[in-house]
Amino acid sequence: MALATAALVVGNGLRLRRHAKALPALAYAPASTEGPDGAAAPQRSTDEYVFWVAEGVTLDDATRQAVVAHLESTGAAVVDVVPGDLPALRALDLVRMVDPRSFEGAPMAQGRGAFALLCARAEVADRARLTPGTNVGLQQMVHTTLELKRHAPRSMHHVVGSHLHAAPSTAPRRAEVALAVFGAATTFVQTVGIARFVLLAALVVTAPQAAMLALAALIAQPALVFGGDQALSPGDLGAKSLMRPVGEPAEAVGTLTQIPAAKSASTSAADERRRDPAVRVAYAAEAAKGTDRFVEAPRTTCPWCGSAGLSRQLDTIDLLQHKPGTFHIDRCDACDHKFQNPRLTIEGLDYYYRDFYDGIGADSADFIFGVSDKSYVDRVEMVKRHIDAPPVNWLDVGTGHGHFPLIAAGVLTDTTFDGLDLSDGVDDAARRGWISTGHRGLFPELSAGLAGQYETVSMHHYLEHTREPHDELAAAAEVLSPGGLLLVEVPNPECVLGRVLGKYWVPWFQPQHQHLIPRGNLCKALVDLGFEILDQEVAPAHQPVDFSLGAWFAVNRAAPELNLPWMPPTTAIDRARRTVGMTVGAPFMIGGLLADQIVAPALKRYDGGNTYRVLARLPADA
Repeated sequence: MALATAALVVGNGLRLRRHAKALPALAYAPASTEGPDGAAAPQRSTDEYVFWVAEGVTLDDATRQAVVAHLESTGAAVVDVVPGDLPALRALDLVRMVDPRSFEGAPMAQGRGAFALLCARAEVADRARLTPGTNVGLQQMVHTTLELKRHAPRSMHHVVGSHLHAAPSTAPRRAEVALAVFGAATTFVQTVGIARFVLLAALVVTAPQAAMLALAALIAQPALVFGGDQALSPGDLGAKSLMRPVGEPAEAVGTLTQIPAAKSASTSAADERRRDPAVRVAYAAEAAKGTDRFVEAPRTTCPWCGSAGLSRQLDTIDLLQHKPGTFHIDRCDACDHKFQNPRLTIEGLDYYYRDFYDGIGADSADFIFGVSDKSYVDRVEMVKRHIDAPPVNWLDVGTGHGHFPLIAAGVLTDTTFDGLDLSDGVDDAARRGWISTGHRGLFPELSAGLAGQYETVSMHHYLEHTREPHDELAAAAEVLSPGGLLLVEVPNPECVLGRVLGKYWVPWFQPQHQHLIPRGNLCKALVDLGFEILDQEVAPAHQPVDFSLGAWFAVNRAAPELNLPWMPPTTAIDRARRTVGMTVGAPFMIGGLLADQIVAPALKRYDGGNTYRVLARLPADA
């Protein structure tokens, strides 16, 4: 165990060293201000650039000029300037969050940095609706970093400014950073960090000689990461390294104790909405009316084929938001279509979707959809196999914040991507520049105005959310030009894990998923509309998240998220239950991650997996 721990520490140290070595030094102009004729050298204009300077940080003119020169010479839109004397533990946090070698080329990477000094082109700040300033609070610096990266997803740099000095490090400051970076998982992350040192202490007692190797590796890791000739070289490296086995867990405990205060002081839009009494009053008023009005009368026939032979597939509750209500999924005995019965009304959809993709849940949703771009790239590659030239224009239906168009535009650089969605995320996507044009509303209601305008339409994990899937497919046929392509990706209700995991299988996802459509049913519906099926993928579309997210659902059910305005006010018992639940549940979630990777090859080979894609084409003479 100790040898393995030492090897992991050293291996991780080498990985972080590569990150640290990749941080460039900011190029300062020579100290002399005289021109070649003895006159004062002209100062570079900074009018087109805006700065955010954190509390406790001073921006000198030399750094200001050097930052602007860096932006002008590289063409970057945003730069995060790392103080040259950043303390060792904060420097370690930075290189854990940011790999400069890949950050700029990873458009969906979360905006991260030292949160000390930011500079951006003024037009980026205007699009992001951000106001520059000095003495900016830490939470605002974190929010600004996130938004600038979102509005310049392929054009944000990190540089080390040797003239820039870091603000003092305190437990409240570390708690604010941790809360802003890790969100709802902050307590879990800090607890795991402390647990590492508790495990090491246990090894020292039970196997002292072997544990010394792991301890030595831990102490040496900061020097391994930052030692030698590189731009970022913390001045407290020696002291912090030697004291790390005691100092780092002590700091983690201090951070943990400050998290409640940091949460109560948070100025993020989501946390302010959590605390807004008017939001709680509004939710209480809706709950007082009961939830029966949020569902229609139960169906007695299948909405897909009309058969009267129905059987109950599943009964469950809202496992994520914990909003009231019980939800049922029925199965058609004739065509195997699964559907929510009774289904939500329009009013019910508004209630259950509220604060999930926007409001309180906006940042979490944005993070989840941006975790990996692999599935987005795979979708584009499926289309590329069946075209001679890139489509001129592409409409992504149910685009959300536009994550798919953002990635797809990097593959199909000559294609214009538009988005359509019911939520205000589509407006955010247009403002960020992730889509060219945003259409907001219900697709069947907007399709007539978009008739024949697009060469390609995509629907990724959208169709299962809709009330009438047939109408959505007909709308796609209407907006496509002759010979146009339709790409659909949806959960695979025929996956065996739906029976194994029951209500904890993510694709059931109640109350949001209203239809789960077998692949044969979808293909037949497309053919009936005049489409030709070009390609189908099941195993390649599988997303290995079933066991890990199932474990998360279970933990979140036992220990619900705190301070949700539709639930009773949070008590000390609730906070303790959340902390214990996340701590006890950690091994199950980690085990779920491993199980997903172990099971995936066999699942793909023998069952197909939890997702499928279908690519279809309209006739050229349509």
